[in-house]
Amino acid sequence: MLRAGEGAVDTTQFATGAPEGFILDTRAAMDVLARLSEGEVAFDGARWSVSGTLAEGADETALATALAEAATPAAEWSLELSEPPLPLPPTSEPPPASASMPADTPEAPAAEVLACEDQLAAFSQDNPILFRSGSAAIAETSNPALADLAAMVSVCPHLPIYIEGHTDADGAADANLALSVARAEAVVAALVDLGVASSRLYAIGYGESAPIAANDTREGKQLNRRIVVSLDPPED
Repeated sequence: MLRAGEGAVDTTQFATGAPEGFILDTRAAMDVLARLSEGEVAFDGARWSVSGTLAEGADETALATALAEAATPAAEWSLELSEPPLPLPPTSEPPPASASMPADTPEAPAAEVLACEDQLAAFSQDNPILFRSGSAAIAETSNPALADLAAMVSVCPHLPIYIEGHTDADGAADANLALSVARAEAVVAALVDLGVASSRLYAIGYGESAPIAANDTREGKQLNRRIVVSLDPPED
């Protein structure tokens, strides 16, 4: 008996009195095994039998034709062959635990962040954006400052920008809060008109709740009426 597959086993034994053409048929049997991924060939003294699984790319009809041409005409053969199993579809392997997944937004370089922070802090300190009294309408004299601000935020295009509106303590607190929000939104709208992506801009109003000077002097009130531009999100 001859077997094909992993660890092929040849247990063929030649004895006296073998049928005529036996060696030729044995060679034909070996050729059959070479075309199987696994299987066996046996001879019971009168008939050869071949069983097993075809190797990938092998064709049963072509194998039978080759066998008929290689074996002796008197040999009888029985073939019981099956097709190779279909390959499994490829599976996607999960990334290794140490692999870093892509972030939703690119992380800005540290130098870019520092440059942007410094410029925005200096801009906010100068407080160059002015409004008409009691209104959210930006004074036309502030247009150059808005253009400068748009250029500054382009230094850090990957970062969100927070526009904070602040007022003095004159008037009702609710009205001051609403005014501070409206003024912050007006600055956001102006920056969008200057080409800054709206998805980066956030308007926040604090009203009179975060003064930086006393509200009992004209100078102090002027300092408190301000727009602050920052990279830092508001605290909860």
